[in-house]
Amino acid sequence: MGIFDKLFGKKKKDKDLSDMIDAAGLELEVGFGDEPEDLNEEDYTHNHCFIFFGLNEQSVQAIENQVQNFDGPDHLSLLRSMDGVLIQDLCVAAAGSEKVKENLEADEADGEGEEKIDNQLAANASKLRTYIDSRFELYIENIKENFDNQVGKECIDLLTLEKNFIVENIRYGMERWANGDTYETEDFIGAMIVFVKSSKAFDRADSISENQDGMNLPVTTRGGFIRDCIFATEDILKIDYLGEPPYDTWDSLGEFSKEIINGMGAPEPLKGNNPINKYNYDYGSIYGAYSKGSPFGFAYFDQNGALWSINEVGKAVTLLHEATDDEMEYFVSH
Repeated sequence: MGIFDKLFGKKKKDKDLSDMIDAAGLELEVGFGDEPEDLNEEDYTHNHCFIFFGLNEQSVQAIENQVQNFDGPDHLSLLRSMDGVLIQDLCVAAAGSEKVKENLEADEADGEGEEKIDNQLAANASKLRTYIDSRFELYIENIKENFDNQVGKECIDLLTLEKNFIVENIRYGMERWANGDTYETEDFIGAMIVFVKSSKAFDRADSISENQDGMNLPVTTRGGFIRDCIFATEDILKIDYLGEPPYDTWDSLGEFSKEIINGMGAPEPLKGNNPINKYNYDYGSIYGAYSKGSPFGFAYFDQNGALWSINEVGKAVTLLHEATDDEMEYFVSH
């Protein structure tokens, strides 16, 4: 059963009833029992986009379940219709994919010693990124075909604006999967997009989530959306995103990638195109959207398009964004 069947109509007999009502020229009003009477469709004005990177099929299903668990007005307060929730996977690769294997290694690079290693790994990353970039465009076309509405258009606008950041995080995750223990046994989902319309706004100034009616609390708190997604996937998603470094100057592959793959390249592959996020594209504690304490990469774009990264995972989750308007770092937790 798909996520939209779960949210908007679970039973076949209900669909058959709807068909009969349509055929009779009647109208059927569908409501949700726990939705406040004073909330109308026009109240769901805030776009939020949660992107989960580097998943397998089981973890996608687990996150879908959490979307369903948190969709109500006391939590994320989503517009529960095809006009309010868009869930889409990006850049899926089958277990043991030969196409991925073909794009893992570039031609031999120039240089000697550590310089040669740096050049080779940068060239390998560039080749795999080019492959993912072409596939990304196919998925954008798929969204256009399947979500011919306002939420689809707004989601595509965000994904297009942040394409470089998204593609590079998929690239990093795919490379770790292809060189890990689950490559031959599990499919890889490069990213899972959860783009929603909510009646709630995220407030960067509410650092401890005091507002009971805002988006901060259900997103960051212990038992909140992000923390429960982590809890639901940490035993079923076993890709090592920290990684062993290519030589002993670095503590991890993630640290190496920050400096060599992203930090010394021109242009920097993680750099997105939204000026308000220029300080935030590599704020994950491992690399890009990948942070310690989370089994997946994670990025959250609030209603203003601001990018938030996981800074710390404890009993609650701490999100971080460095703003360009006042040059301040904002931390939000509970």
